[in-house]
Parts: sequence; C-alpha cells; structure tokens
Amino acid sequence: MNRTRSSKSEVFLLEFIFVVLFFAICAAVFAMAFVKSDSLTESNSIKNRAMIQAQSAVEIIKASDVGSEGKALEEKLGAKAAPSDKADLQYYIVSYDENFMQTDEGKAVHSMSIIMETDSYNILNIQVNFDTDLFSLSAGKYLGTM
Repeated sequence: MNRTRSSKSEVFLLEFIFVVLFFAICAAVFAMAFVKSDSLTESNSIKNRAMIQAQSAVEIIKASDVGSEGKALEEKLGAKAAPSDKADLQYYIVSYDENFMQTDEGKAVHSMSIIMETDSYNILNIQVNFDTDLFSLSAGKYLGTM
C-alpha cells in the first residue's frame, strides 16, 4: 500500500492559485466600474454644458426688450432664425461643436433649438431643446399689457 501524500507545498500552491484568481476577478470588476464611472462623468459633463447654454439663452430672452428677443439671440448667442408656420411663433437654432463652442451647422455635434410663442395671456412661452433628448428647458416671460 503505497499512498502518496500531497506535500505541503502543493497545498500552498493550490491555495495561492485561488487567491490570485480571486484578486484577478476583483481587479476586472473594479476596472469595469472605473470605465462605467468615466462614461457617466462624461455624459453628465455634456448635460451640464447643455444646461448652462440653455439657461443663458433663456436669460438673454428675459433680459431683452419686448419684441427684440430674436435680435438679442442673434447678437449675443449667434442664433439663426428658422422658418415657422405660425405668425406668433419664432424658431431659432444654435449649433455647437463637441466643446460647446459655436460652429456652423455642418460641423455641429450639438444643436440647440429655441421656440418662442406668445399665448392669449400675453406671455411669451420659451422652449429650449438640446439635441433630441439631451436637455430641455421651459420658461415664460410676461410681455405686459398691450
């Protein structure tokens, strides 16, 4: 009866392999978490930049004189007027590159659309949309009595 006993070094080697495997799995999980964190940070950074640009557009409209909102957008934001079906609807577009610097429409990565419409209560309703679903902002401006 010759039984071979496993030596202590073999048990240690097997235990060491399990420990290395455990740490390799942990490192892979942490690497995926860091990559996901980086993509979330980039996505939130883009949303924040879009929010700032949309807020700037609304503040320009609110600060401008009644009737000159479009002109203020063109001068201060570089907005371009787009054709509209309704007489009381104004539509403007501003194009941005990847760093949110103004650019031509052909080179644009992001675009902001500004829709202004006066309702029956003499309130200018402002809708600012960034891209398709990146950011949206609604606001209003009381135009006074006419």
